[in-house]
Amino acid sequence: MHEEIPPPRERRRQMAMRLAPIDTLQRYEISEAACYLRISPAKVWADIAAGKIRVIREGAAVEPRSGRGRKSGRTYVPGSELARLCRVPESSSAA
Repeated sequence: MHEEIPPPRERRRQMAMRLAPIDTLQRYEISEAACYLRISPAKVWADIAAGKIRVIREGAAVEPRSGRGRKSGRTYVPGSELARLCRVPESSSAA
């Protein structure tokens, strides 16, 4: 009756196999960027914190109620940044 859900590693592999070509004018969520770069979302966040990946931040920069400077906006990775860092081989064959 129910479809068997593949384990997380298998789902990531399946998702990576059907990625569309990178559009350099598009912005991508962290999970999408992780699939294109073939690294974990945690590694993407670590690379962002280290300044290795440039991002687009949208929304409020600081949450005023907490007073702790928490980010409350959304974070995106530009397609141009993914194209610069991408490890996915081109689909065109050079034969």
